[in-house]
Amino acid sequence: MHHTKHSVTRMNQRGISHAMAELVYAYGTAKGDKVIFNQKAAKQRLIEARAEKASHEKALDSGAMSMVAAMHALAKLEEEIRNLTKLIDKHGVVVVVVGGDVLLTAYGIH
Repeated sequence: MHHTKHSVTRMNQRGISHAMAELVYAYGTAKGDKVIFNQKAAKQRLIEARAEKASHEKALDSGAMSMVAAMHALAKLEEEIRNLTKLIDKHGVVVVVVGGDVLLTAYGIH
């Protein structure tokens, strides 16, 4: 996803990281030019991400997955869990996207 100068400025002001915006875009619900990822949806995704993490940890412990692949997947899931927690704290986030991949702005749901 491409970010406009305006979106970068507003996201910095509002405490929304690029990774958080990517999660909203990936898991949110599109409504016109907005993609909405509310607190309820973020909590559900957090439960799923924690389950995926536990599954990867079991696979690593049992030797069913290579250490490198498991560590990479675990690091990615841990980052996602951190960002989901931040999204939940903001009660969700809305991103405004045009042209399919140009982020204009993002803001928290209050």
